[in-house]
Amino acid sequence: MANFESNEQVSLGSTIVSQKAGIDGAALLFGDRPMPKIATSGNLRPPEASAHSYIPSTVVPDKIASDLEEPHISDNTKTANKVFEPIARLGASAFWLHKDSVARGAAVETMIANNPLISRSNFLQYDLARENLMNGLKIPIAQSEAALEAIYSKYPQDIIHSNAFPKINGTGMISIPHEVDLVHLTPGDRKIAERFANLTSIREGLLHNWPPAASTTNVLPRDIGTKAFIQAENLTEVATKFDQAGVTYADEMAKTLENNKNLRLSKGSQIFKGGATLGAAWLTNAAIDAAFNPKVGPSYLTWAADIVSPAVILTNKSMLVKFGVVTGSHVAAKVYDQINDK
Repeated sequence: MANFESNEQVSLGSTIVSQKAGIDGAALLFGDRPMPKIATSGNLRPPEASAHSYIPSTVVPDKIASDLEEPHISDNTKTANKVFEPIARLGASAFWLHKDSVARGAAVETMIANNPLISRSNFLQYDLARENLMNGLKIPIAQSEAALEAIYSKYPQDIIHSNAFPKINGTGMISIPHEVDLVHLTPGDRKIAERFANLTSIREGLLHNWPPAASTTNVLPRDIGTKAFIQAENLTEVATKFDQAGVTYADEMAKTLENNKNLRLSKGSQIFKGGATLGAAWLTNAAIDAAFNPKVGPSYLTWAADIVSPAVILTNKSMLVKFGVVTGSHVAAKVYDQINDK
């Protein structure tokens, strides 16, 4: 009986072992592994996961996820944007400065053209004094012409006919010896020729340099009233009035020319100040750019602000206001870029 039971137990144990072996073999064959036994008591703990895994993690960090959500912009594009925006800024500044120079130059020249060198009242006064002097010269010149013609027969033609001037009455020419030929005349005849030459020189100066311009004021006769031959002809009064009118005329013209010069210098000064203002504004903006460093670079708003804002140079606002417009628009655009930076 005992042996029978023993044999049954052996047979049952063998069967169990065989079944267990079959299960383990199947697990090895199909890749499954038996479940590890978990200790329920004692100091045994479940095995910890290995710090290193050969299977890539499927967890996506927040930064990577956010970067994937943004549009891809290459480093070359970012660099080009940052490099060419200042170049466009400088080009726009040069454009507006040139436009300002042309506009201011045209405005100054128009102002000068519309501002006569001399006032109407002073011109009329000078013209009247000239006419009175011209009228005063007519009789002495006519007398000297007649006296000069009377001595022609005394001398060879090559001496008498060195120079010729229109007659005072406008009919024909009157000849007069050249200065070097006066030594060939008698003292009396030389005096006749010198009288004609002196009076005619005054008349010619009044005729050919009228109306007086900036380039002819210095060649108009001056200080006529102090000349001895004018005093000898009793023309001192009309000649002195002409001299006084000429001084008034020349002084006003000189002031006008000086004012025109200052207007042109002022134009150049305004253009220089405008350029200096833009330069200071862009230096300030460069310092501001160091504080605002968006990943994408200058936006279209920044480009527009930096290209358009220098147009304030064309206005007559103060340089401080112009500086504020250029810098303020740039700062506003940069703040916008920073807020909307992605």
